[in-house]
Amino acid sequence: MKKILLIGASSFIGQSMVPRLGQDRIVATFHSTAIDDGVFFDPLEMDLADLPADLSGFSHAVLLYAMTSPAACHADAALSKRVNVKSAIRIIDGLADRGITPVFLSTEAVFDGKTGSYTEEDTPNPLFTYARQKYEVERYLNGLGKPALIARLARVYGSQAGDGTLFTDILHHLTRNQPIRCAGDQVFSPIHVEDAADALILLMEAGQTGTFHIGGPSAISKCEAVHMTVNRYTSLGGDYTADITACRLAEFDLAEPRPLNISLSVEKLRQTVDIGLQGPEEQCREIVERHFSALAKAKDG
Repeated sequence: MKKILLIGASSFIGQSMVPRLGQDRIVATFHSTAIDDGVFFDPLEMDLADLPADLSGFSHAVLLYAMTSPAACHADAALSKRVNVKSAIRIIDGLADRGITPVFLSTEAVFDGKTGSYTEEDTPNPLFTYARQKYEVERYLNGLGKPALIARLARVYGSQAGDGTLFTDILHHLTRNQPIRCAGDQVFSPIHVEDAADALILLMEAGQTGTFHIGGPSAISKCEAVHMTVNRYTSLGGDYTADITACRLAEFDLAEPRPLNISLSVEKLRQTVDIGLQGPEEQCREIVERHFSALAKAKDG
């Protein structure tokens, strides 16, 4: 593997990939959020030729940017298609012309959620705008006839307070004793951002192409994630007395239907690369314990 181009390296996963790869192996671009040693690149308005780098020395390019909010994609379908489909295809074409393998980040939501435990061989049937846009690019790549890596990501979460992801967001509500409403019928295979970054790098280093599911080792519902966090929080002395209301996903005010069980099988990933995937229970425990450790340190001055 030669050098890697990270397009949209200021993204959540990009920020985890940069230190893992090291600055000598990458060119990292950003658009709205500047990053250290990054290169400005607007994928909507600029071409690869505008980058101040000799791309002949690159083996892969990871498309890390996207318009990811399902609500925003639906509300402005024209803009989201321009970002998620048209610009992605234009950049993919430019990469293919240069002999660079594109790494496209797709989503678990390309499936309709009727069965769960989806493998790479299962047929997608996206239900909403964002997922349909991702699948459109998948189909384009599969018909391109050139090497490409499609990574279907499960819900990615982190461990840092304030990052707004799965367990840290639940913990945010607990520390403020705020009521939580969660969907008990929404099932997914959450993956820690560090594992997602490692999986992408390992697949590139192994020269893999085709489609891979990148998710956690077990499937949980949103309500299970909430109760998991509450149990650990209260066991360590946290005071939480607000209500937890379990409901159906359909009861939320969503502009488009969403799939229910989008859990992913990651057997292909595990059989291809040597990766240890962190379970949600383990990460939930560490996140809550880190919260109380920080409180203790602040109290001790």
